[in-house]
Amino acid sequence: MTDAGRLAVLKRYAERYGEIWQDIERGMNEPEDAFFLMGPANYFFTTGGVKWAVDPMFNVPRTRESAALINPDGVMRSLSFVLLTHRHADHFDKELMKQYPDADWIVPDHLMNEIPEELHPKMTVARPGDVITRGEITIRAFKSLHFDAGTTLGVLETGYFVEAGKHRILFPGDVRDYDAAQYPSFENVTHLFLHVWLGRGNALNWPCGEYPGQMARFAQAFAPRKIMLAHLLEATRPLKDMWTYAHAGLVMDEITALNPAADVCAPMVGKKYRLE
Repeated sequence: MTDAGRLAVLKRYAERYGEIWQDIERGMNEPEDAFFLMGPANYFFTTGGVKWAVDPMFNVPRTRESAALINPDGVMRSLSFVLLTHRHADHFDKELMKQYPDADWIVPDHLMNEIPEELHPKMTVARPGDVITRGEITIRAFKSLHFDAGTTLGVLETGYFVEAGKHRILFPGDVRDYDAAQYPSFENVTHLFLHVWLGRGNALNWPCGEYPGQMARFAQAFAPRKIMLAHLLEATRPLKDMWTYAHAGLVMDEITALNPAADVCAPMVGKKYRLE
């Protein structure tokens, strides 16, 4: 992709986000268990009639610029809980938290210093190893690896394993070190949400060296029934750090080589994906 193409992606999202949002809003009120990307790595879920979110971000490219195009109150106020993972600006927006202070925010301990103190009493703090329940849903927090392998380059991050009815949904978050041995074990993973990252500043170095294979082996280590590859077309990034559906294809090829029966998808923003 060229820089002109990157800018065109931003323009198209800005022009169509109202339409995209209408699809999400309508889908969230339908009965099926499903998820929606509201941004490249920002999720709404509905499971068993319970609505929840992970790193909500109206990403065109940022909340304040796109929320003005829509009215998110209906969906945001219907959420039973919201999970946050880390402090990067494409995942965490304190202005959105201020707008919805009564939401059930589940916030990693390492993020609390980033959040206005007046919001603290209403939040649930998640530490690695914590088990949090919301009705029939169980949420297990764990330390994820948002640091380049063997370095201190990165940020603290919390991942989640969400057990909701028949679904066992794993969110490692923005993984930078594909060493699955450093993660807890998870049983019967039905859905793995994996964010494409193929090396720092490496997006234009096709086909990105050993990273697609590393990512594929990491995914298969959890033996998921379905793999969702996201964090694509984050068009506010420079081209050298922007992952596309073509990069997701590299990872899909490696996963398929390891397991020809693998069920892999690269979802698109605004589309409804049933959790089957």
